[in-house]
Amino acid sequence: MSVNVTNNYIVLNAEVFEGDTLNDVIIQFKDEAEDPYDISGLDFYYTVKRDIQDADSDAIINKAPGDATKTDSGAGTVDTLLFILSAAETEAIYPNTYHHAIKLVNGSVERTWVVGTLKVLQRRIDTV
Repeated sequence: MSVNVTNNYIVLNAEVFEGDTLNDVIIQFKDEAEDPYDISGLDFYYTVKRDIQDADSDAIINKAPGDATKTDSGAGTVDTLLFILSAAETEAIYPNTYHHAIKLVNGSVERTWVVGTLKVLQRRIDTV
């Protein structure tokens, strides 16, 4: 799944089975002219919360800028962002619907770019 971000935040809802890796939410940044926007010098944070009003420090998953992967989408500039939830992280979360967000922090400026729900699904166990 890939989404483009311009000036507005986007709503992104995702689902993952407990114990699976979530690694297909790729966010590409573009400027007002729809040209790739260089994010190489920017810091992004990813949170998963029980309640949307919870403080970031109370998030059940809290990822720092070093946890993000930034790449070139092929346009010659670093314009693509990816945070991965590992199998261990999704296994540790009780199946439920949570709120997740990606926030840009640049000095004293904070801006939430991505908001939505993260639905952790219970793994179905087939019996023979």
